[in-house]
Amino acid sequence: MTPGRRATTTGDRLRIAQAERVELENQVRAGRLLDADKVRTEWASIVLAIKSRLMAIPARVAAAHPNNPAIVATLETELTAALNEIATDEL
Repeated sequence: MTPGRRATTTGDRLRIAQAERVELENQVRAGRLLDADKVRTEWASIVLAIKSRLMAIPARVAAAHPNNPAIVATLETELTAALNEIATDEL
C-alpha cells in the first residue's frame, strides 16, 4: 500500500492493526503508557491521604488553642466545604 492511500483490503487492515498493536506494546514497555486502572487506583490513594491530612488540621489547632473552639469549628467547616467543592468540580 502506498503512503496516503486508505487500507482497502482485509490484509492491509490486518497489517495496520498489527503494527498499531506492536507500537502500543513498545510504548508500554518503554514506560510511556500506563494502565488506566492502576493510575486511577494510585490517584485515589493519594487524594484520600491528602484529605486525611487536611481534616486532621482542626484537631491539631484545637490542641494548640484549647480556649478557642470557634477557630476549630471554622476550620472544620471551611475544609469540609472546600473538599466537597473539589469533589463535585469536573477537573
